[in-house]
Amino acid sequence: FGALMNGFMYIEISGTGGGAFRSMYAQFLEEASSIMNKPALIEVAEMMRQSAASWSEIASGFLPDSWPNLRRTRELMTEKNRLFEAQEPGALEAMRKINEELDELMGKAVEDLQKAPTFLAGVQTSILKCYEIEKKAFNTLSSIVK
Repeated sequence: FGALMNGFMYIEISGTGGGAFRSMYAQFLEEASSIMNKPALIEVAEMMRQSAASWSEIASGFLPDSWPNLRRTRELMTEKNRLFEAQEPGALEAMRKINEELDELMGKAVEDLQKAPTFLAGVQTSILKCYEIEKKAFNTLSSIVK
């Protein structure tokens, strides 16, 4: 269960802007395109945006909607991150309550996962799709910046 939570967290909400930093990298490539006068980098930036969407799909696959306790975990983690970033009044107390609910969910989710977690096959498919997108992007990038 912890691995699924960490997978979601490090891909989607831990300062990455979502999509495992790929959206941020796409923005960098767009800026580099004009600075370096290499318009072909725009194509790679678009591939990185596709990769970001693919990474987000992978992250959501770790805590899928089809498993209510895992879905709720994802929702709570996302809300906790939002509260942390916004630093609104009462955020600390709200985050404590979220932590309590996450602790309760952990036991339930571990029980759920004792059953064969069929959703992981979908995650595997998403990872392979992401690999193909990134392979094409980095091969294209290599040919541009020789």
